[in-house]
Amino acid sequence: MRNNRLLIISPYFAPSNAADMRRIRMSLPYFKQFDWAADVVMVDDKYSEMIKDELLLQSIPFDVNTYKIDALSKTLTSKVGLGRLALRSMWYYLKTVNRLLKATKYDLIYFSTTQFPVTILGAYWKRKMPNL
Repeated sequence: MRNNRLLIISPYFAPSNAADMRRIRMSLPYFKQFDWAADVVMVDDKYSEMIKDELLLQSIPFDVNTYKIDALSKTLTSKVGLGRLALRSMWYYLKTVNRLLKATKYDLIYFSTTQFPVTILGAYWKRKMPNL
């Protein structure tokens, strides 16, 4: 049986206690059950104002790779109207996912986020990697 590769884009992920993260966390066992190996690219929770719950980390399967990316400081960017996490992390998502796409063959990129501006990168990656 073929093992499919899934790259999940979610700025919020455990231990951030956000709806975005909960959808993924609850889905991860099913992805594995249906032969999908998942990697998650998330913004390092130090850049998030979300409530953190360290116990959420215990529910993440051990074989899920997580990649933490940086984001620009909200203190600085909010002065020019760029306070949203998606906008502050866009450059880091672009850089990190481009590197991952060169190194690993993914069958699907899945966005689970309420930080909608980051989803514009999906069209870019689709053009860049037409085999997705």
